[in-house]
Amino acid sequence: MFRAIAAPGRIAAALFAMLALAACAGPGNEELASFSTSGVGFAQQAPKVYDYAFAQAVKRDSDSLLLNRKRLRDAGASGDLLVSTYRANNAALKQRLESFAVMKQHAADLQAYFVALNALAGGAEAEAAGKAADDLANGVAGFAPKIKEISIKGVAVVGLIEPVAKLAVAGFTNARLQKHLEAHGDAILEAIVLQKAMFKLLLEIESDPAQISFDIALREELANLKKDLPADWGQRRLRSFNFQLAPNPISLALTAAGELEANFKSIVEGGQGTLARLERAVVQVEAVVDILETEFKGS
Repeated sequence: MFRAIAAPGRIAAALFAMLALAACAGPGNEELASFSTSGVGFAQQAPKVYDYAFAQAVKRDSDSLLLNRKRLRDAGASGDLLVSTYRANNAALKQRLESFAVMKQHAADLQAYFVALNALAGGAEAEAAGKAADDLANGVAGFAPKIKEISIKGVAVVGLIEPVAKLAVAGFTNARLQKHLEAHGDAILEAIVLQKAMFKLLLEIESDPAQISFDIALREELANLKKDLPADWGQRRLRSFNFQLAPNPISLALTAAGELEANFKSIVEGGQGTLARLERAVVQVEAVVDILETEFKGS
C-alpha cells in the first residue's frame, strides 16, 4: 500500500538532461532554475506522503473496528452494526483513495512542469522549452476545480486555501521565460497552494491520535493481560502515549509546500528566495519517507 511511485516515462527520460541545464541559466534566472530542481524533488515525494496518509487511515480505522467488535461481543449485541460500519468506512476510505489519486497525478504533472521550467530558465531552446512549460502549466491548472471539490471527514480542501495575491512578475533576461510566467505564474502558484492545503487537511486528521479510543482499548487490554491480545498490542500501547519514532512526513510535506510557495512567489517577483531552506525541507521529506518505506518493506 505504501510504496514508491514511479515517475512517468516522459519525466524520467528528460529529468537528468534538463536539470543539468540550470548551470547555463542567464542573469536573473539562476534562482528559478535552482528552485525548479527542488520543485521536482517535492513533487516526487508528495505521492509517497499520500500513500503514508492512506496507510495510516486504514490502520486507524481497523483499530477502531476491532475495539467496537470487542464492545459488541461483550454486550451480546448483533454483529450487524459492525458490518454496516465496516462497509460505510470502506466506502469512505475508497473515496479518500480516489481523492489521493487526483493529488498524486497532480503532483506527477507538477513534477513534469518543474522539469520544463528548469529547461526554460536554463535558456536552452527557449521556444521549445517555453511551449512545453506552457502546455504543462495548462495541464496542472486543469486539476484545480476537481481538487477544490475534495472533502475528507467533512472538511473541504477549498476551506483551507489561503488567499494569494496575483504575482507581480519581475523583468527576466529570458524573454520567453518572462512571457511564460506572466501567462501561467498565478496558476502554478495556485497548484502549489492546493498541495499545501491538502497536506494541511491531512495533518489535522493525523494530529488527532484518537487518544480516548486508545486509552479505552488499553484499559480493556490491561484487564485481560492473561488473555488474548492483538498482535500489535505493543505498538498500540506506544501510540497511546502519542509518541512518534520519526518526524511526521505529512507535517514535513506541509513545511516543504510552504517553502515552495514562498520561494516561487519571491523569485518570480524579483527576489532571491530562501533556496537553501527549501532544499533542506524537501530533503527532510525524502529522508523520512525513505525510513518509513524501509520499515514498511521489513514488516
